[in-house]
Amino acid sequence: MIQLAYSIFLGGLTLLTIPIILHLLKNKPSQPIPFASLQFLTSSIIKSQKKNRLKKRLVLLLRMLTITSICFAFAWPYIGKFSNEVQSAKVILWDGSYSMQADNYNQFLYKSAIKNLGAVNYQNPAMIGIVTDNVKWNGSFSSNKLTLQRWFETNYQGNFTSDFSFALAQAEAKLKTINCKNKKIVVITDHQKIPWEKVNYDKLLEDGIKLELVTPEDDMIPFKNCYIEGLSCVSAFVKSGQDLVIDVKVANLNDSNNSGVITVKADNYKEVSQRFKIPKKSTHSYQVVLKPLGKNRELKPLSCSASIEMYSDDDIGVDNKRYCWIKPVSMGKIKISETTSNQFNYIKTAFSPQVNSLKEEKKIIFDGRQKTNLEKVDLLVLQDLRLLHSSYIQQVKKYLKRGGNIAVVGKNDEETKKFLNFFNIKISDEINKTTQLSFIDYDHKIFSPYTKIKSDEWYTINFFNHLKVSHPKNGKILAEFLDGDPAIIELDYYGKGKIFLITFELNRETTDWMTKTVFLPFWREFLSYAHDLIKVNKVAQNEIDCSNVPVLVSNNVKIFNSKNEEQKLAPVKNIFGEVKNNKQYQFIPQVSNCYYHKDNNETFDYFVVNPSIKESKNAIINKTLVKKIKGIARNADMPVKNSRESTQELVAKREKNSDKHNSYPIWRILLIIALAAMVLEILIANRTAL
Repeated sequence: MIQLAYSIFLGGLTLLTIPIILHLLKNKPSQPIPFASLQFLTSSIIKSQKKNRLKKRLVLLLRMLTITSICFAFAWPYIGKFSNEVQSAKVILWDGSYSMQADNYNQFLYKSAIKNLGAVNYQNPAMIGIVTDNVKWNGSFSSNKLTLQRWFETNYQGNFTSDFSFALAQAEAKLKTINCKNKKIVVITDHQKIPWEKVNYDKLLEDGIKLELVTPEDDMIPFKNCYIEGLSCVSAFVKSGQDLVIDVKVANLNDSNNSGVITVKADNYKEVSQRFKIPKKSTHSYQVVLKPLGKNRELKPLSCSASIEMYSDDDIGVDNKRYCWIKPVSMGKIKISETTSNQFNYIKTAFSPQVNSLKEEKKIIFDGRQKTNLEKVDLLVLQDLRLLHSSYIQQVKKYLKRGGNIAVVGKNDEETKKFLNFFNIKISDEINKTTQLSFIDYDHKIFSPYTKIKSDEWYTINFFNHLKVSHPKNGKILAEFLDGDPAIIELDYYGKGKIFLITFELNRETTDWMTKTVFLPFWREFLSYAHDLIKVNKVAQNEIDCSNVPVLVSNNVKIFNSKNEEQKLAPVKNIFGEVKNNKQYQFIPQVSNCYYHKDNNETFDYFVVNPSIKESKNAIINKTLVKKIKGIARNADMPVKNSRESTQELVAKREKNSDKHNSYPIWRILLIIALAAMVLEILIANRTAL
C-alpha cells in the first residue's frame, strides 16, 4: 500500500485553482463589434476556434498535472513494508539441553513446538531459537512454516546444558524489531531447574510482550537416569605399553537398583567391557584394567572414553559416555650440587632410577665452579654453598627471578648464613639436642599424597643437630620440630621463584631420615611440585563447556552479545586456534569428545568436552518457581503507555525512514512528469497565445 511520508505538501494542491481561474477569465463572453461582411471567412474561423478551444483545455490539464506532480513528489510517496501489516509475532525458545531428550516427555515437547510452528502465516510470523549456553537463531522472522520446521528438526537436539538468562533478553530484543500489536515469547522446556538459575526475575519484559511456558504435563514424572559422573586414570603413566587402571564413577538417580555394562576404550589399548550393579540413589566407582595392543614404543598422550549401557530405567543416553586424556607423567628436570668428598650424596641416589650411565648422571649434577644453563631446570638443590663460586651467586638469583625453585640444605657455615641473610633468615649458633618432628603440613601438595598411606613414619625420624633459624615473616612452615623450630620452610621472597630451606644436613651425623621409606617419595613429590604437577597420578584433563554453534569460523571470531548483535574481533592465537594458509580458524566443538591442537612449536594441547553433570540430575521446578517465571511478563495485557513513545511507534518510525530511502524512483518519476508537462504547456501556450 502506497503511503506518504510528508502529506503536508498536499496542501499545495490548492494552487490548482490558479490555472482554472485563468482559463475561465480567458473564456468570458466578448461583446459583438459591428463589421463588414465576413461570410467568406466564417467557415475558416469556426475551424480555428474549435482547434484553439481544444488546445486551451490541454494547456489547463498540463498546468494542473505539473502542480499535482510537484506536490506529490514533495509529499514523498513510498510503499509500506509487510511488517507494518503483521497482526502478531512470536519468538519460540526451545531448551536445547540434552535432558530434553528424555523418553517420557520428548515427544510431547516436540509436538508442542511443531504445533506452534504450524500456526505461522504471513500475518503471524515467528522466529525460533535453540537455547544452550548461547542461542542459535534460525535467522529472522519468517512466515514460511515449512522452512522453520525443517530448520527446527535439524537443530533441536543438543549435547550440553542451557541457560535462559540471556535467551529471554535476546527474544525481547528480537520482538522489538517488528511492528505489531500482539507479541509473545513461547518457552518450551522440561522440568529442570538449571536453565533458570541465573535468570533475573526482577527484570521484567517490556509491557505488551506475553510469556507462555510450555512444560511436561503434571502426570509426566521426572526422567529416570543413570550416568557417568567421572572418568580418570589412577595409574601413573610413566612407560609405554604399561597396564592402565581406569576409574569410572557411575551415578544412579533412580529409586531402584540398576545394572548394566561398562565399556572402556583407549588409544592402542584393548577394549574392555564388564558388568556392574549399582544400588539406588548412590554413586559408585568401578575400576577397569586396560591391556596394551602389542608393543607401543612411543610414550604419548592417550584419549580415553567410557560408556555405560543400562538394562533399564535410563531415559537419557547423552550422559552415558565420558572422555578424558591420559598424559605421561613427567618428573621434571633437577640439578643437584655436589657434596664434600667425604659425604655421600643421598639426594642424587634418590633419583638414581633415572640415571643409567655416567653421562646421564652428569646431567643432574650442578657444578658450582663451571657455567651451567639453568633455564630449563625445575629444581636446583644446593647442598654445600661453600662449593658454589661467588660469581655464580648472581646466576642463581637470576634463576630465582625467572621463577626457578631452589632447595637449600642447611649447614652451619658462613656461606649459608650470608645467603640466607639476604632473605632475612637468621641462623643461631645454639646447639640443639636430638629431636623429632611434631608437625607436618599435609595440606601442602608435597605432603598431601602421604594422607592416603601410613604416614606415621615421619614422626619416627631422628634429628641430631639441626639449624636453629628464625621464623620468616613471609614464609610458610611445612614441617616443625618438637622444640618449635622450623624443619622445612617455603619462601616466596625473590621474583617469581621459591626457596625451600631444609634446616638440617643430609648425612648420618645429623639424621636417619635416609633410612626411612618416606625419603625417596618425598624428593619425587618435591620435584613434581616444582614441575607444577600436583601429584604423579594426576590426569591432565582440561574440560570446557561449549554450546551448539558452528564448528569453524574463518578469519574472525564471531561473538554475540545479549542483544544478538554480532561483534567481530581480530584473529587471536588461542588454544583452539589452527593456522591454515595464513588464515586463523576458531574451533568450537559441537559434541562431546576429545580434541587436540598442534601448534607451530610441535607441542600439543588436549581438551575434553563432556556433558554437564548438573544437567543429568532430575531436579525439577516447583509451582513457586513457575509463578516467578510467568511473573516476568506482568502487565502483558495492558496497552502501551501514552506518556512516552511506544516501542511499536519507534519501530514504525525506523521502518518508515528505511522505506523512504527505498522510494527514490517514485518521486523522481513524478518530477520527470512535472517537467515534461511544463515543457509541453509552454510550447502549446505560445502557439495559442495564452
